[in-house]
Amino acid sequence: MEPVRPLESMLRRIVRSLDPGGQSKYARIVGKHQSTISERLKGAGEILADEVVAVSAATGIPKAQLRPDIFGEPVDDHSAALSPSARA
Repeated sequence: MEPVRPLESMLRRIVRSLDPGGQSKYARIVGKHQSTISERLKGAGEILADEVVAVSAATGIPKAQLRPDIFGEPVDDHSAALSPSARA
């Protein structure tokens, strides 16, 4: 098993895991052209919001892991105000 590259984007990791033909396979999963995926990999390499459900279904990776900024647990900013110690 290859070591995890810490700065590698989730998109790059998924495409690499689909090899051989990773970019083409990913493109088919999300309904886009391979050239579109190739261009994205040259940039930041993020999984787009409209791709998350299809990628999660195809890979078994939870949506929150693919895009925690969208599907992560909601932050409850009021929880501290509701705690008994905060009222004292």
